[in-house]
Amino acid sequence: MPQLRRLLDEMADFLDSDDGHIVLRECINQGFDILVNTKLAHTVFVESEPDKKARLANIMAVITRQAHLIAHGIPNDYLDAMERVPQLQGFSAIIYSSFARENLTIRPEDVSSS
Repeated sequence: MPQLRRLLDEMADFLDSDDGHIVLRECINQGFDILVNTKLAHTVFVESEPDKKARLANIMAVITRQAHLIAHGIPNDYLDAMERVPQLQGFSAIIYSSFARENLTIRPEDVSSS
């Protein structure tokens, strides 16, 4: 269990870093892009009707439906898009390679005294 705790602590440190904020921003941008350019564009902002105004109630209804799908949808278009964010892939590799490197050395706190 100490290894899991260490991995979680290290991941939290990385997420709190400037690089972590950049990766989080890119993931949020990707999710927002899916919402606006795919979900809202095809349901509320129909291109064949450029002069028609979108009503806020229609937009909110789509966002409400999508909020449920973001959390529970299978397949999840939002998570699929976020998985493809290059910064996230690189960031994940840094976290896990750093954790693997740390586990190659034995620390005194890892050795239980019997």
